[in-house]
Amino acid sequence: MIREITALYRASTTGKEFAAALNERGYRLIKADRRDLCIVDAAGHVHSIARRIEGVKASELAIFMQDINSQVLPTAAEARRRI
Repeated sequence: MIREITALYRASTTGKEFAAALNERGYRLIKADRRDLCIVDAAGHVHSIARRIEGVKASELAIFMQDINSQVLPTAAEARRRI
């Protein structure tokens, strides 16, 4: 999973492009309770994006993802219901 998410991140130029690539691979970008952005995999497990991308600091990721409005993203519970 880490290699796949890292490759998707590195192939993207914006947060929106990265989110679309994640969605194409079966991951859902969500607004998490404790963290700003996470992903839910096809099994319904929640993962911190920053922990799934090699060599990227959380502060760098936050800047990269600033074109994403986290307020309109589903919560983990909502994303799990959609799976």
